Amino acid sequence: MFCKCCGRLIKNPAPDQMYCTVECGNRYRKEHGEEVQKAWPSITFNCGHCGRLVVTEEGTKDRRTRFCSASCEKKYWRHPPHEQEGYYQNITRAQAV
Repeated sequence: MFCKCCGRLIKNPAPDQMYCTVECGNRYRKEHGEEVQKAWPSITFNCGHCGRLVVTEEGTKDRRTRFCSASCEKKYWRHPPHEQEGYYQNITRAQAV
């Protein structure tokens, strides 16, 4: 992956990393100002806890991707699905020979 500002190769980038350094990110945002604010796409998904349909607004810094609210996220992680009875019902394990 290459830096969006200077074009240098980024070794082992994070999934959402766009710049090689913080300085490059700051310089790019300063130069492109308004364009960067509109870069956040609209996302449609179902909440991982309650199942509610969520549509984020394009251009805002709304980064929700899995839960509709902080309270749903807390409830989900308090009792994640893998701890609930019946979760492993359809999972089969390879038997050692």
